[in-house]
Amino acid sequence: MNILLSLLFLLLVEIVVGGNITGFQFISSQTQSIPESESTVPEIEKTIPETDDKLEENKQFEKLLTRFSKVQLKFLKHLNKEIIEVEKVIKQREKLDPKTRQPETWPEPDDKTDNHEEAKSNEENLDLQYFPHNWNSLLRPQYAYATSNLIDLVRTDEFIYEWIKRNSRLAEKDQKLLLRYLQDYNESSGDVIRSLSSDDQLSFEKRAKAIVSNPLSSFRLIRRVAVTLPEIRRTIGNLLRNLDYLLNMKMLSKTGIIQMPPSAQDLNEFIEALLRIQYYNGYSARRLSNGEIGSFLSGVKLSSEQCMEIGQHALTLGKFNYALEWLRVAQIKQKTESTWSTLDPNLLESSMDKAIEKHNKAWDESVKLEPSQREYYMYTTKIYNSEDVDNAISSSSLFKEEAKKQLGNENWEYHIVYNFINLCSGENLQSNVEKSWLFCWNEQLKHPYFAINPMKMELLNENPPIVQVYDVMGPKLMEEVQNFSINRLERSYMINHDNPGTFIVNHDRTSSQTWIHDRFLDTEFHRKLLNYRKLVEKIMDLEVVKTESSESLQVACYGTSHHYGPHLDARLDHRVTDTGDYDDDRIGTFMLYLSSVEQGGKTAFPVLGIAAEPIEGSGVFWYNFKRNGMVDRRTYHGACPVAHGIKWVMNTWIHTHDNFLRRPCGLRSDE
Repeated sequence: MNILLSLLFLLLVEIVVGGNITGFQFISSQTQSIPESESTVPEIEKTIPETDDKLEENKQFEKLLTRFSKVQLKFLKHLNKEIIEVEKVIKQREKLDPKTRQPETWPEPDDKTDNHEEAKSNEENLDLQYFPHNWNSLLRPQYAYATSNLIDLVRTDEFIYEWIKRNSRLAEKDQKLLLRYLQDYNESSGDVIRSLSSDDQLSFEKRAKAIVSNPLSSFRLIRRVAVTLPEIRRTIGNLLRNLDYLLNMKMLSKTGIIQMPPSAQDLNEFIEALLRIQYYNGYSARRLSNGEIGSFLSGVKLSSEQCMEIGQHALTLGKFNYALEWLRVAQIKQKTESTWSTLDPNLLESSMDKAIEKHNKAWDESVKLEPSQREYYMYTTKIYNSEDVDNAISSSSLFKEEAKKQLGNENWEYHIVYNFINLCSGENLQSNVEKSWLFCWNEQLKHPYFAINPMKMELLNENPPIVQVYDVMGPKLMEEVQNFSINRLERSYMINHDNPGTFIVNHDRTSSQTWIHDRFLDTEFHRKLLNYRKLVEKIMDLEVVKTESSESLQVACYGTSHHYGPHLDARLDHRVTDTGDYDDDRIGTFMLYLSSVEQGGKTAFPVLGIAAEPIEGSGVFWYNFKRNGMVDRRTYHGACPVAHGIKWVMNTWIHTHDNFLRRPCGLRSDE
């Protein structure tokens, strides 16, 4: 019954959008078994209302049913059986002892469940128009910016992997192409899964989170589905048509939602994500390609061909030093790779020559400019051959050293961006004198509540005060906040000060976010968040709970590579507001970390030379204004790119109007 309802949905979509389907869609839940009874059609017909006002609708419904022949219905039933069989394999694999699991082996299909010859003969009788697909009418997923979309892709990739294992022997001449997909899966997602504990390997959520937390496995996942799978389709399309049908039916029989697969644009965006991680965290291409993400050994490596693709795209972006570095790594890797490599040595050589030529041309133009205006993404000298890259020094290294001399300068110039990079790469720029003023303590005096429940606090900076508070929220409530928010996330935006009342999306802010309007709902979850606000009020000694005292809670998710460049939380422009809340400026910020990450993700203050570590359950607070009412530009801060992990934060922005007496003016005009 469910299958015909799904097919009728497809036909109705076809009537509306008039498209054709040749691809596939992605879902995030398991499909249910479809009844095999031959009386399926009559059962559906019995559900049609017999009222007069529905008579015309009934006729149209019956007309649609006649478009499916018995042969077509039989073929569709076969495909549904195959969905069930593939999902059984996935569930059986999850039950195996990880120590005895062997994902590298690809067993032959079970003849009892894989009547492929019958399906192949019936496939020719199935008109493709019954799978409408108008890509232009669909919402394009943000695979490089939305963690939830990437998790959906992990589920689809697992299904494709198991299906190809079962059917690889059917491609006699092009079996190597199918095995390449399987090998790529095992060397990336498979390696990540095998590194998990036995219990975590049994959970799809844990497996998916581990895969999307790793930028290298995520890159290979998108590349596998966006590049390798279409290549298989072009070569042995008849076999892949079955897989396309399976994915269509698996999704539509459960959700009825059509979602575009990753494209070359998504792949390029993820290459840019890798370059962002490399740039801000100071990683070398050679170590990153070997699975070294800072001090974290991920176990996932990149091939010479993949390194070449990264270098080629870096060249199109004008990032010449990164283009040369990745192409050089591709050359080195090619010499040690096995015979399965598909990299064309001539293409790699010509790409390197082109990159050297473009770098040197840009270098000639750059040296004519003032030092602060010169090109960032190049080397300090010309490059004449690929070996020169091994010992070359990038111009950005000089900029970062020069920026340290400007530490403490509040004026927005290049030094703020480069000191932000210095902090993201692990440096602390405070002087020894400034460090000597820092300490940790148990706060017991600020509020009577703390006398029986002291708060662990750490002073990160003395003036202005930047404080990190630990154990602010427990793991259960943090998980509730994440679960509440994950399906409500949208790409983060920034206020467009050039066009009041509008917002823009750009590469300076690549996270996703949502708002929790906790004070306007009365549920147990929202009452817990109200208690959290009361705790923040005690910690900061400011009015927080009253409706106009602070904004709705903002939850932000930072997947791999996601970041937010240096900025101020003070609005500075009262013509616009991004929450719809009471329009007032933000005297203070309390930022709670809902998760920890393995690498990256710090909150860096480039004027002060410090960075807070994202520690789960802790919060960082600071004041955005001086006591004299002026914006404190020393609080420029930004979120460093997450190199490995998924960072969740919840921001509480506290308003000025209700707190001007709580934090009165000081005795000096410059306070």
